[in-house]
Amino acid sequence: MTIVLFVICGLLWIVAFGALLHYVIGRKARSGSGVCSRTQLLWQSLLHTRRQQLMAYWSLSMGVFTVFAVGLNRPDFTDSDMIAQATGGYDLYADCRVPVQYDLNNEAVRQKLSLTDLPDNTHFLQFLRHSEDEASCLNLNKVETPTVLGVDIDSMAVFGLAPEASASAGGPVVYVDSESLIWSMMMEVGDTIMYRNANGVDVPVVIAGTYPTGVFHGNAIMANDDFRRLWPDESGVEVMLVRSSDVVAAYDVLSVALSEYGLSIQTTEERMRMFFEVTDTYLLIFLTLGGLGLLLGVFSMLIIVRKNLTVQRTAIQQYEVLGFRPEVIRQMLLRENVAVPLFSVIVGAIGSVISISANIAGAGVGTLLIAAISLAALCLSVYYGIKLIVNKYVL
Repeated sequence: MTIVLFVICGLLWIVAFGALLHYVIGRKARSGSGVCSRTQLLWQSLLHTRRQQLMAYWSLSMGVFTVFAVGLNRPDFTDSDMIAQATGGYDLYADCRVPVQYDLNNEAVRQKLSLTDLPDNTHFLQFLRHSEDEASCLNLNKVETPTVLGVDIDSMAVFGLAPEASASAGGPVVYVDSESLIWSMMMEVGDTIMYRNANGVDVPVVIAGTYPTGVFHGNAIMANDDFRRLWPDESGVEVMLVRSSDVVAAYDVLSVALSEYGLSIQTTEERMRMFFEVTDTYLLIFLTLGGLGLLLGVFSMLIIVRKNLTVQRTAIQQYEVLGFRPEVIRQMLLRENVAVPLFSVIVGAIGSVISISANIAGAGVGTLLIAAISLAALCLSVYYGIKLIVNKYVL
């Protein structure tokens, strides 16, 4: 709901400045002192073409809004800080079909399971699992009870999960990644999920908080103690994260040594890309449509400029008769034709930033830099495109 509200705020920003533009053009054009000045001629010309100017404003601002809002929401895998939080600094994600009943950080256990060839600094973060519904973006249906992963909750701090809320909840609590909570479950922090325990009794479990979307996307995280009270028979480890200085060696050793457990292993970055591929596909569709809309807006704006200059041929000739130099006429026409398009681009860009404010931290530095360069390139293209047309009409 918060994201939707921010998008609405971004759209209202554009609507508000559209109304303001309509008002300012009318007021400035009618409040002249009777003295003929370049500024007054500018406002009079804008008033005369106000309808066309507003059409250019709506098409350009909405096109820019769509393209930038969608583009800034695309995941940035070059942002090391985002990847570090999403993966917790772990390199491999392993899923076992047969539960592992051992602590793989124990040296004696590694000898027993033929894991002695693992690099010395290899570390495992192991999770219990109670399988329920798939709540990731791979499932398009609404989910009421996501799969639960049990873990020492303090170890989840590296994933951006703050466990303080569990102290005041008075019962079992879970933490759900923000995207699954909003889009798959359509719930909020503080809502209750009903899970059936080992005795067949429905137990209310409070959603105590969220964590950034990453390798656990679609799973609810629960403290080990709460997990064991609800499902004491599900004691084996089925999910684990692996951190190692030699990822390739760790991958090869685990694939062989734990093959009898039905081990499926992948890098954490591959897992993230798998989840974001679905989201990115939808965003790419909207980005393409928005890009076409923006392109249409730019071309319609250039057509409006050509039409206005054609209508103003008589006025241009009058300026020449009155003694205005060609460079002065070009400057006047450029000012009145470039003001609204540049204003539209800036308003649309600011509106897009407002619309993603709820998730601005998810946009990496690289994404923001590309957006800034694209905005500058768009403004320059609009400016020089209009300047080229004006120069053709005033020799």
